[in-house]
Amino acid sequence: MTNQMTTPPNSSQSEAQTVERPVFLVGAERSGTTMLRLMLDSHPDISFLEEFEYVVESIPATGWPDVAEYVDRIVNHRVFQLHGVDIDPTLSYPALINSFMRQQLDTNTTVHGATIHFSIDKILRIWPDARFIHIVRDPRDVARSAVAMSWGGTVWGGVGKWIAAEDEWAATKAAIGEERYIEITFDDLVADNRTTLDSVCAFLGVDYTDEMLSYAERTEYALPSPSATASSWRESLSDREVRMVEAKVGDRLTAAGFEHSGKRALKLTPMKQRVFDLENKAKRPLSRARNLGWPLTIGLTLARQVGPAPIRASLERRANQRINDNRKRSWN
Repeated sequence: MTNQMTTPPNSSQSEAQTVERPVFLVGAERSGTTMLRLMLDSHPDISFLEEFEYVVESIPATGWPDVAEYVDRIVNHRVFQLHGVDIDPTLSYPALINSFMRQQLDTNTTVHGATIHFSIDKILRIWPDARFIHIVRDPRDVARSAVAMSWGGTVWGGVGKWIAAEDEWAATKAAIGEERYIEITFDDLVADNRTTLDSVCAFLGVDYTDEMLSYAERTEYALPSPSATASSWRESLSDREVRMVEAKVGDRLTAAGFEHSGKRALKLTPMKQRVFDLENKAKRPLSRARNLGWPLTIGLTLARQVGPAPIRASLERRANQRINDNRKRSWN
């Protein structure tokens, strides 16, 4: 769908289109958000959008982004292009963002929501009455999975996404009442999805239905296998990698409800952290090559530096498709 420019009848009608009390599924990438989002969106009374970070990531600490500059940038955003919504540049920033959500939601449902992995603490700027579902996965598994997706060269870099998401959620959680959020773990979702989904549905004010597990019938995503998806870090990470993640995460590990491995604690010094940072940076191309293949990795690197825009765009589309395919092959 091509993005089009439209003009609302008047500003008051645009502001009236605010989505009331949306629900946001928040957590680090590779924490089971896609799985849970598919389950939620399969419920006949729930309409749930996928990655929606592009509506909050540009919001500054104070004020709003310049709408014209935001529109110029967002039209080339990978996820925004997939969503294919119309743009009305005459709207205020909050009204424009609400229009993006309004256009994509099924108005026949009673619960409306979207997934956001980062800039979580900015959601309340747009939707002050929003509710939240927070899903958390063991950071050692997230770090391992992030490397597999080429988002980090080592687990030291890969676990950064988990830390950022959990810190942002902590700030958001402190600003709202307990009645406005529910917290679940990835392990509970895959081990006993019925019990976990019962609690989520109760929070949302709808009844559980087996239709929530029907997504496997119409998507390329399979139903979760507890033996294949939970606590995989125990078999896949080396002792050194486990100690690196635990050292970087620190007290957040037990605060999130996960047990320490019992391995000897790694003492971090500024020099050691610098070494880990350099190691992560050096191994990032290898991680990308495992995911994308060397020809595409090299071609994309060169195109981003000196290549014509059409070639760069074509290679980025191929890379995005490869990443999406890898995501679908395994919930890990």
